[in-house]
Amino acid sequence: DTSTSACSIVLEVEGKVTAFHEIVPRKHNELILPEIDRLLKDANIKVSDLDYLSYGVGPGSFVGVRLAAAVTQGLAFANNIPVVPFSSMHAYAVSVYSKTKVQNISIVIDAKMNDLYVGDYVLCGDSGLFEIIKEDSVKVEDFKINPSADLYAGDGCKLVEEALVEKHVNETEFFPVAKLMLPYIKQGISNKAYKNAIDAQPVYLQGTKNWKKLGA
Repeated sequence: DTSTSACSIVLEVEGKVTAFHEIVPRKHNELILPEIDRLLKDANIKVSDLDYLSYGVGPGSFVGVRLAAAVTQGLAFANNIPVVPFSSMHAYAVSVYSKTKVQNISIVIDAKMNDLYVGDYVLCGDSGLFEIIKEDSVKVEDFKINPSADLYAGDGCKLVEEALVEKHVNETEFFPVAKLMLPYIKQGISNKAYKNAIDAQPVYLQGTKNWKKLGA
């Protein structure tokens, strides 16, 4: 995932997990391929040995979201590997949950140009996983609170602070962590939610004139 200032990569081979995660604004393109190569070499495997590739589709930084998709598509296409996409904002929420253990979280991210990315998430007791209730993109003036949310997080909260005056807001800066998404990626594999390499595209949330799903 390269949707934020974090460049986050994880590799699991036969139950052994290795990862790279650093906050490197504007340096993702310099690090992502060398770090993927390093993780593979440390595991003594090649890209062609992988069963699946996964990436954060967004929303997030326009350049960052496209980078993750392009790298994943290139590696997957060249080696005929299926791709498992995941929401970068879901990954953000999972990161918040890992630190706070709050089971009902809403995320508000500043999408610039008076837009917000808004997502609602809740812990599922049956699976033990943090599930997506809703993800959308809205204008700041159209923002509405989630009455069920026990915690709000994200840099967009400051843009709607009046609406959140009675909500608990965590002002800590969080980032998507690839390692934390492994259970969700495996769930996607189990549910056959994988795609061909050609379909490994970034996704821009619908809801405003500025952000649309690719091709919409």
